[in-house]
Amino acid sequence: MVVHTATEALVIKRADHENFWQSITGSLRWGESAADAAVRELHEETGLSGYPLRDSGIRRSYEILTQWQDRYPPNTVRNREHLFYCELVDKVSVSLNPQEHTEQEWLLLEDASERVFSWTNRLAIQGLL
Repeated sequence: MVVHTATEALVIKRADHENFWQSITGSLRWGESAADAAVRELHEETGLSGYPLRDSGIRRSYEILTQWQDRYPPNTVRNREHLFYCELVDKVSVSLNPQEHTEQEWLLLEDASERVFSWTNRLAIQGLL
């Protein structure tokens, strides 16, 4: 999750789902650590690199929704999420990957919490309020 001075969050709109806003997300590659995946996904989805990430220590396990099942190996029904924060002093322009995301907004945390689709994104933002 990318935040600006702990008052605003960057949310991005998925290209493949109407009105689906989220924070930076992604999956581990084989043999990759959660921290390395967070750095890679931040760069892939925003073009940002060189910014420190803070591991919140929060881990959530949840059932994978049917519409996302094709993104996982067969018979995978649960996902484990690791929450990392990237706090910026200045809002920066990001370069979205147009195959994944079409829009970006910096929103006050309360507004970002209401905008995102995922309940885990919502909890992560609400944890900063």
